[in-house]
Amino acid sequence: MSKGFDSGRSGFQAVRFVAMLKAARDFGLDRTVVTTVALRFDPREPDVDGVADTLAAALLRQNAPALPDAV
Repeated sequence: MSKGFDSGRSGFQAVRFVAMLKAARDFGLDRTVVTTVALRFDPREPDVDGVADTLAAALLRQNAPALPDAV
C-alpha cells in the first residue's frame, strides 16, 4: 500500500459518484430525479456524502416505506 494516498482527491470519487447514481436508479428512483440530483454536484470532485444523503432522501420521499407496527 502506498503512503500518502489521499483518497479524498482521487479519481475514485468520480467512480463512486457515478455508482451512486446508478444504484439509485436500480433501486427505482425516477431517472429525472437522479439527473436533477447529479446536476447539483461536480462529478470531478463530488461531495460523496452529500450525494448519498440527497439520493437516500429522494428514495425515501418517492417510496415512503411503511414501517412495521412492532419490531
